[in-house]
Amino acid sequence: MKNLKTYFSILIISLATSTIFFACSNEDSQQQTSSSTKKEAVNKTATTNKSALVKTVCNVNGPTIVNINTPITYTYTNDSGTPANVTWVANPANLITINGSGSTITATFAAGFVSGSITATGFDGTALICASKLDITKQVSTCCTPILSASYICRGSGPSAGGAVDIFLPAGCNIDWSAISKIDVSFTNDDEDNNDSNNNNTRFTTTSPSDLYNKSKGTLTYPYNVNNNKIRLSFTNPQCVSVFFTATFYFNNGCPPVTATVETLGPLETSE
Repeated sequence: MKNLKTYFSILIISLATSTIFFACSNEDSQQQTSSSTKKEAVNKTATTNKSALVKTVCNVNGPTIVNINTPITYTYTNDSGTPANVTWVANPANLITINGSGSTITATFAAGFVSGSITATGFDGTALICASKLDITKQVSTCCTPILSASYICRGSGPSAGGAVDIFLPAGCNIDWSAISKIDVSFTNDDEDNNDSNNNNTRFTTTSPSDLYNKSKGTLTYPYNVNNNKIRLSFTNPQCVSVFFTATFYFNNGCPPVTATVETLGPLETSE
């Protein structure tokens, strides 16, 4: 009988211990489940916020290939809303002029511009902050050679013997003067004894540019003195001999340098 009582006592203690164990296990499981649920909620919120930022799309819209000295319109768009402020940044700043403000501006590209970018950043208002950059390049022109022509009138001898050389762009050549960065010009005579630089008696009489005056060779740089789409360079040669004019053109639009030569149409001798 005593053994039976001992058995029941052990059984009751075991059942009590099991109940406490399962109760603790259940509470721990509930705490883990709650913690896991909270963690999933935080992760979901972070993912949602990150997704919202990733989906914010903004753009600078406008031509990516441009011509020089032509105002071009660019606009900024932001799909998250309407920005209260938009800042525009041009690169290179010294060759791109931005006029206007807000979501729409005009940009003008100066001579010497080859490639660069325009960046717009929108913020405040109903839009999330977002920046966008548009890469821009200059219109690559068809390579061609400018045309030379020369006239020369010899009135006996002296300073009155001279003429002019014209440089102009041919019809159908899709370039402007800004595409030519510089022009090396020089005179040579149709006289073997006077073709070296010290004895060449042909001299420029033009004063535009002034540093070319009274020299037989020099360099023209943009901007040029252009009238009626041509550059005119006057000259004189007291010897009244045939004169050759040579010009080498250097381009900034990717075209290779090219050289052209013209002989004076004459001399056309007249008497005073």
